[in-house]
Amino acid sequence: MLQCRLAAERDAAEHDSREKETKILSQARELEELRNRLGEAERVSQQQQAELSELMSSKDDVGKNVCFLSASASSVVILLFYSFSTVMLWSGYGGIKAYLCDELAY
Repeated sequence: MLQCRLAAERDAAEHDSREKETKILSQARELEELRNRLGEAERVSQQQQAELSELMSSKDDVGKNVCFLSASASSVVILLFYSFSTVMLWSGYGGIKAYLCDELAY
């Protein structure tokens, strides 16, 4: 009787352990994917920032369309912020996530 109960408890503990390990591996894959997306967003941001700097430094006959360039820069910042906040959320940095959410409120 005692052996059956101990065996059942052991089996339940092993099952729980496997489920937790599966969850950890799944979240680790998601985190890696989000970090890759963040890296790509940062590369795009740097490329667009370089293009923006180049456009701002060169003058043409028509002039500079500062409004358009600012809107493009803003969209890059929003994309980068979204990717960063998503990675922080999955990384478990609740304090940083809360800080970023507070900053968005303003």
